[in-house]
Amino acid sequence: MNYKIFFFLFWILTPFIIYYSINLFHFNEKQIQKLSNNYNLKSKKVLLIFAHPDDECMFFGTTIQILEKNGFEIHWLCLSTGNYRNQGEKRKIELLESGTIFNIPKNKIHIYDHPQIQDGYPFNESLIAEIIENEIDSLDINFIITFDENGISNHKNHISIFNSIQKVLEHRNNNKIPGKSLLVLKLKTVSVFRKYLSFLDFFLDQLKCLFFNNKNHFSITFFSLPFQSIQAMLQHKSQLVWFRYLYVIFSRYMFLNTLELIE
Repeated sequence: MNYKIFFFLFWILTPFIIYYSINLFHFNEKQIQKLSNNYNLKSKKVLLIFAHPDDECMFFGTTIQILEKNGFEIHWLCLSTGNYRNQGEKRKIELLESGTIFNIPKNKIHIYDHPQIQDGYPFNESLIAEIIENEIDSLDINFIITFDENGISNHKNHISIFNSIQKVLEHRNNNKIPGKSLLVLKLKTVSVFRKYLSFLDFFLDQLKCLFFNNKNHFSITFFSLPFQSIQAMLQHKSQLVWFRYLYVIFSRYMFLNTLELIE
C-alpha cells in the first residue's frame, strides 16, 4: 500500500514541482525570447495547421497555451472534419468548443471539408498546398506550426501536411516571392518510449540539449501543465474512448512540445 501511495503522490506532485521550477527560471519565456532573437516576425500572428479535430489538444496544446499567454494571435487550420465514422458535423462543433477552452475565437478557426481531403484516406497534397498558400495570403501569415515528417504517430494524414508545407516552401523559394519570408516550425516526433514518459521526458530532452546541442539547428521547447489541454480534449466527446484517457495521462505531448525549424 505504501508503494501505491508513493507512486500516486509522485505522479501527482512531480509535474507541479517541475512546472514551478521551470517557471522559477522563466524557461518558457526564454524559449519565446530565443524565437524572437532568431527570427524577425512581422507580427505575432501564427497559423497552426493540423489534420483532424482533437489534434490541437492531443499534440499542440502546450504550444497553444504558451503562445497565447505571450500575446500571439493564433489561427487554426483544420484540414478535415474527421468524418471517418460519419461524425464530421459533430466533430466540427467539438473543435470550436475546444477553441473556446484555448481562448481561440471561432472566426480564427478554419475547418475544411473537401472530398479530396478526408480523414483516413490519402490527402491531396497539392490541394493542401494551395489551401495553405491562400490562408497565408488572406491572413498575412509569416509564421506556421505543424507536424513533422513522421507525423508524431506516423499517421499518413499528418505526414501529408508536412509534405504539403514542403511544396509551399519550394514554390516560394523557386519563385522568390518578395516580402514573403515564412518561418515554419514542426512538432518533433520522438520514439515511442519517450512519447509515453509523460512529464519525465522533460529531463531527457534537457539532457539531450545539454550534451548534444547542435547550434546550427534551431529548436525550442515549451513545457506546461496539461489541465487546459485535458479540458479541451474533454470537449471532443465523440473521441473519448478508453485509450484516449491513457494518452492524456502518459503522453509527453500533453506536457512538452519540441519545435524544430523546417529548412
